[in-house]
Amino acid sequence: MSCQLAMITDVMLITQEKSVAEAMTLFEKHRIKGLPVVDSEGKLIGLFTLVHLLKRLLPDVAVLENLPRVHHFDVSLGSLSGSMSDVAARLVHLKELKVGDLMVKPDTVRADMPLQEGIRLLVKYGSPIPVIERDSSHKLTGIITSQSIIKALNTIQTSGK
Repeated sequence: MSCQLAMITDVMLITQEKSVAEAMTLFEKHRIKGLPVVDSEGKLIGLFTLVHLLKRLLPDVAVLENLPRVHHFDVSLGSLSGSMSDVAARLVHLKELKVGDLMVKPDTVRADMPLQEGIRLLVKYGSPIPVIERDSSHKLTGIITSQSIIKALNTIQTSGK
């Protein structure tokens, strides 16, 4: 079984010059959680997801570095980072940035790679995982998501293959 079995080819894309606000509109309108970032030739250059955006809303890890290590100790985000209005203010600032400012370099698979590799990367990095051409062009051919893998595995299971 290869990643091609779980690959989604009709993928919403974004360029690095678009604003974070535009990406958020696409997330909401299309009910998606991530956007591959491509250049004008369709080459994958990054990935921008809701998780990446939400991580930027949290306080810096440096705030927690001086706290003593206590297991099972819950700390309110409000007590570390101020009020929810502070978080909202950070979001207003982030919306003005370009997708290229916040995108990450994603791990990728090729369509002919074993599906187990796609599952491993999804577990490690979350969804989606971009699928690129076999050659060195890094042209995006699709994505795999946790939902698309489950659907592919269910299809294989019910067909008896």
